[in-house]
Amino acid sequence: MRHFSFFIMLIASSILIVGLGSAVSVMDVDAAQYASISREMSVTGSVLKIYNGGREYLDKPPLLFWLSSALFWLGSVSTAAYKIPSILFALWAGWGISRLGKKWFSVRAGNFAALMWLTCQGYFLMCLDVRTDLLLTSCVVLAVWQFDRMLEEGSAKSGMAAGFFTGLAMLAKGPLGLILPGILTGINLAQRKKWAILFQGKSWIWLPILVLVLIPMSVGLYQQFGNEGLYFFYWKQSFGRITGENEWRNDAGPFFLTQNLLWATLPWLFAFLTALILFFIDLRNLKVEFLQSRQFLLFIGILVPLIVLSRSHYQLPHYIFVVLPFVCLFTSSYLDNFLQSAEGSALGKISVGFSILVVVAAIFIEFWVLSSNRWEFRFIWISWLLAVLVYLVSQKLYRQEMVKIILIPAVAGIWVNGMLNASFYPALLEYQPSRKLANWFESEKISNPNLFVYRYGASHSLDFYTARTNLVLYEPKDVQFLKTEYLISNTEGYRELVLAGKKVKVLRVYPEYPVQFLSIPFLNPNTRSQQVRQILLLKVLL
Repeated sequence: MRHFSFFIMLIASSILIVGLGSAVSVMDVDAAQYASISREMSVTGSVLKIYNGGREYLDKPPLLFWLSSALFWLGSVSTAAYKIPSILFALWAGWGISRLGKKWFSVRAGNFAALMWLTCQGYFLMCLDVRTDLLLTSCVVLAVWQFDRMLEEGSAKSGMAAGFFTGLAMLAKGPLGLILPGILTGINLAQRKKWAILFQGKSWIWLPILVLVLIPMSVGLYQQFGNEGLYFFYWKQSFGRITGENEWRNDAGPFFLTQNLLWATLPWLFAFLTALILFFIDLRNLKVEFLQSRQFLLFIGILVPLIVLSRSHYQLPHYIFVVLPFVCLFTSSYLDNFLQSAEGSALGKISVGFSILVVVAAIFIEFWVLSSNRWEFRFIWISWLLAVLVYLVSQKLYRQEMVKIILIPAVAGIWVNGMLNASFYPALLEYQPSRKLANWFESEKISNPNLFVYRYGASHSLDFYTARTNLVLYEPKDVQFLKTEYLISNTEGYRELVLAGKKVKVLRVYPEYPVQFLSIPFLNPNTRSQQVRQILLLKVLL
């Protein structure tokens, strides 16, 4: 009972931390662009045909835009409204993970897997910097869960739900949303040897539901781009990155996603690696019953996407986050039977030691690297950790292997991300001045200003927070021709305007740094000023 209460407290704390992150400004480039597209959709009402700054947009599928713009339309345009739909799906996925874990392994394994999902670093990052991957990951898990129920119970209702979530996964990020549930469900079917189910009509109810879900997007693509739009979505945008048809490429290397998967599993990295070691020990035997195990199913569900996505000519770290729920299920299945063993004792010591290092690192970041310097936050932050430690010591729970392996790493993950979401990221986003620029116009009660960007300073976040498409001017003569009132530029642009004889007044100066590309020189307070440039808000004088 004590463990269950502590478990619920950790889940509630994780939700609170994510809630804090929902108010953190959207980051350039991707998240800010998607937020800007959603805002534009809510204003124009163009749901099937998608535009970005008035230009036709053909890149990411529309689910994120639809959900966020719907919330904008129901309420108001805000950072939290953009993020909340994706976060709710992520919490729903946590429920699906727990149900799969309980069904495939045990109640305790299901609880462990859900806790791992809700406290791993990849989850917190996806909830903070909301892109299409969080919806994809969540819908894939929910689809796999419902397909499993359909195979187990023969339920048409579960089949319909599976088709619905698979369709949403494809609406989130393309054909990958069908491939991943297909791989796991295919192996699941083979393990159960329920081939007769393929000849039952109700077992295919998911397919027409999937088609129905995809029809609105497909109609919009055809109306806007013709057959090219359909070809792009159903092939080129995803598979084209492997075949080379898609022009996007950074050739990150075959192990790029593997490296990023490992850090995304923190604080569960060592538990995951231990589970992998035990899996390969069992794999040597190649017994039929092992090949029919759920661990084997999950391993293939992790390995195949990793191999396929690693073949892409263009890779970003978050591409592999889609397998994180299956990493959590895979790891929890071994931990459930691992807690009382000698190896479990060793893992407990490693987990506690690593958690201590993480806490020390978080303190170092908060007090010496970059923070909001809010002492009221620091008081709550440190008090929460002290209260947890006092509880563990007073109840003598710290002696138990389950606490060392499961609960203490979860505490560390929540505590660190509490600092990141409430202090580090708000301080970091001070170097992305878009929101502050928009707030200045609002505070001055200047609505719909005649505002342009001169050469430097344009960004999707600026468009989102100023609720407009900010056009870029490249020649000093354009300033007078368009009767510009306000300009956003940097020091180089300001000098160009002055040398061209334009009368401009500096109203505000903001520090600026590309926040998606953190570097050691920027994080070092002693060298940060050398990495930061200035963005200027200029008033054009008559």
